[in-house]
Amino acid sequence: MVGPGEELLFRGLVQGTLRESLHPARAIVLASALFASIHLFSLSGEGKLVYIGIAFVLALVLGAAYEYTDNLTVPAVIHGTYNAVQFAGVYLSSTGGL
Repeated sequence: MVGPGEELLFRGLVQGTLRESLHPARAIVLASALFASIHLFSLSGEGKLVYIGIAFVLALVLGAAYEYTDNLTVPAVIHGTYNAVQFAGVYLSSTGGL
């Protein structure tokens, strides 16, 4: 549920509000930068910068999907699927299943 909730906030509210006064591409980039920077606070240890870069690129894809389809469900499903695959990978590697 985290991914779809974040999509309501970052794509629905932030990107939606920004695109009222900015070109859609700028709205996507700014909303994506905010999305990536918010995730910085939940990170610790090595690889923070790499993770922030990945989060930023993912956010660009999610923002473009929302802009292209004008349907918040599309980025929410993509985000939820991305998170599920991540969690499954961590689970499988920690239990020896991978």
